Amino acid sequence: MDQVVVIGDSHREHVRLAASRRQYGSTGDYDDDNWLVGEVSLRVSGFRSRFDAHLRSDDFVALRDALNRVHEARESGAWEPLEPWVALELGVKGDVMTVEGMATERIGYGNSLRFSFETSIASVGATIEQIDALLAAFPVPPQA
Repeated sequence: MDQVVVIGDSHREHVRLAASRRQYGSTGDYDDDNWLVGEVSLRVSGFRSRFDAHLRSDDFVALRDALNRVHEARESGAWEPLEPWVALELGVKGDVMTVEGMATERIGYGNSLRFSFETSIASVGATIEQIDALLAAFPVPPQA
């Protein structure tokens, strides 16, 4: 079963990250065991996009940290995973989180989409819970 993380409103503008399995299974190697097979989908303004992506468990730890800064400290944050399938700049305007990002369907030679939207900071707590559930299903492996 896919673990899903939605940044924004799932019925409006959002970024959706899904992970279905570890790319290499459990090998005992920190780097290999971190890779997850998944999908990135976007709904921003009139654009819709969905593409396969490989993200890392530790990328989701960094995303959770950035979202915690927005949610609890009302400070801006950024998320740049190791492979830039999607990268986000998170800002704060009162009770609103601004999301600016870039999504790339094929790293190095694919199409890219720059996007931005706003969402309620109140929704960020649920996103953090989704990340925690993903990390429970695909924990960051221990380093040797």
